[in-house]
Amino acid sequence: MISTPLAVFNCPTRRRPAAYPHWGFQYKFADPVSLVAKSDYAANGGDKVTHPGSIGLWSDGHCYNGDCGPSSLPTDQTLQQKAQLVSAYNPTGIVHPLSMVAMGEIRDGTSNTYLVGEKYVCPDAYMTGQDGGDNENMYIGLNEDIARWGSTSYPPWRDQPGYWLRLTFGSAHPSGVNMAFCDGSVRTISFSIDLTVHQRLANRRDGQPVDASQF
Repeated sequence: MISTPLAVFNCPTRRRPAAYPHWGFQYKFADPVSLVAKSDYAANGGDKVTHPGSIGLWSDGHCYNGDCGPSSLPTDQTLQQKAQLVSAYNPTGIVHPLSMVAMGEIRDGTSNTYLVGEKYVCPDAYMTGQDGGDNENMYIGLNEDIARWGSTSYPPWRDQPGYWLRLTFGSAHPSGVNMAFCDGSVRTISFSIDLTVHQRLANRRDGQPVDASQF
């Protein structure tokens, strides 16, 4: 499965649907792979980074410690402890570790909140898997490959050779990033969007007004 590309997950402006080099750690309970399916899109993680490494979620083996994920299926008690850790971090996006965000939790309104959008990838690594936000497969657990964040610190960027920005949304298009909102609409977000507006659109519940003319 992890080596099978799906055309719907690749932006034709950037690259064709194919299996691309995998770079990084191999996966538990799976045969070793060298070519994997990639996604040019990522879910909205909110306005602050919430991949497991940033929260310290897996103490018994996160990728940064030379391993990926827990060594066994967590017990209910362990999962409850992990959920409390995530809750204390106060994530603001649609996805985060152990997330199950309900519609009622999108308090700013579904038309004012990002759901998923195009992710930034350095053009030098389109075909190589050497970009840290594009090195795994598109079915990986939550990390920079399948989630991105939006804030004044993480603006949307146009793909540029030599620039490695694995936490931001971005695209190969000249004018902006295509973003799907939680109401199902798709809008192009300009690279010059007011970054405060960008941050508010990434946060599902900040209660701040959004000026649609700033898109």
